[in-house]
Amino acid sequence: ELGSTPAQNTKVGVGKHLIRVEKTLYHPYAEEITITADGIEQVQADLKPQYGRLLLKSEPTGAVVQLNGQHKGKTPLDLPELASGDYTITVSKDLYYDTDEKFTITDGSNNERIIALHPAFGQLNVEVNPIAADVFLDGQLKGKAPVTLNELPSGSYRMKVTQELYETLEEEVTIEDGKTNKQMVFLSPRFGTLIITGSPVGAQISIAGKVVGQIPLVNYQVATGLAEIRINSKDYHESAQFIQVDVNEMYPINVDLARHSGTVVAISDPPEALLRLDGKEIGLSPQILKQIPTGQHSLVFAHPSFLEEVREFNLGLDERKEFNVKLVTYEGSIQQDIDRFAWYRNLSLVGSGGFAIGALTMKVMSNATYDDYKVATDSDQAEDLFNQANSQNQIAGALLAVAVIEI
Repeated sequence: ELGSTPAQNTKVGVGKHLIRVEKTLYHPYAEEITITADGIEQVQADLKPQYGRLLLKSEPTGAVVQLNGQHKGKTPLDLPELASGDYTITVSKDLYYDTDEKFTITDGSNNERIIALHPAFGQLNVEVNPIAADVFLDGQLKGKAPVTLNELPSGSYRMKVTQELYETLEEEVTIEDGKTNKQMVFLSPRFGTLIITGSPVGAQISIAGKVVGQIPLVNYQVATGLAEIRINSKDYHESAQFIQVDVNEMYPINVDLARHSGTVVAISDPPEALLRLDGKEIGLSPQILKQIPTGQHSLVFAHPSFLEEVREFNLGLDERKEFNVKLVTYEGSIQQDIDRFAWYRNLSLVGSGGFAIGALTMKVMSNATYDDYKVATDSDQAEDLFNQANSQNQIAGALLAVAVIEI
């Protein structure tokens, strides 16, 4: 071995010699030469290529290429110096069948191969009436219909289609290589229709414990079977009922909730005062008013010979409110004294300030006591407050008289 070309050896014995030149991917070169004393021999070795070029493509691209079991890369693949010889070309890609080919590379050849892969998948198209149903394949959710699965490995699958308020469909579907399987599914309904009206408007409606809307509720679909319907609203008694729902049947329901209520007892002295509750005349006292809605109310006692008395009150659920009102005439009433005091006060502002102020103070106290009397709900308490207001009013009158004398 003399090394790589170009090579030179100055110590070669005279006589005949065999020269051999080798290089990978080329045919070896051999020549016999004769060396003479002091002679120079030159050899020009022209090696012939022992390879060819292979450009490998596939449809689709991106397939893995093996040559005689050795991985070479992915298509498109260009092998410019592939040793001459016989090869087994294996091309593989996910969702396609592997393809094997025998091929021979000759010296100096330029080869191009395009390999078409055969799909190992098909397409599944599922349309459902009604739309938006859930589609499962072998237990895995694939989406809501309509669903198109473009690259589904060939084989058999268990398809399930479900939609609330409809019957579930299960069947086997087969996917074939390169073909589209179209499935048109019609689900059978399993619901009836509710129409719920009544009062109060806006009352909350629950079915099987789930809030579904308010009054009025129109064309609401509910699953077949026994349905529990509850309707409730603040300050009203709840309504509950059961109905048996059949397929495609319509059920109109009207519910008027009963308002929470209490009782009001209205007594006046003297009797036969005209009663007005929230501005509406309801007859003469005494009366026991039942089924009065809960909430804020105003009760007026009106008698032609007496001053009106007003009671503002809030009535709770099942509460009993009792009003025992003693009516007074204008003549000699606190209101008359108030009016008279206002006139006297104007006269006494200059010369009787002290007495006038004292009278005014007592009158203010009398007024406050009188206000407490008007809102009292207990009859004994109301009588005490009425007597106290009269006493304070008399003291105010006395002070006012002194103030007038001082004038």
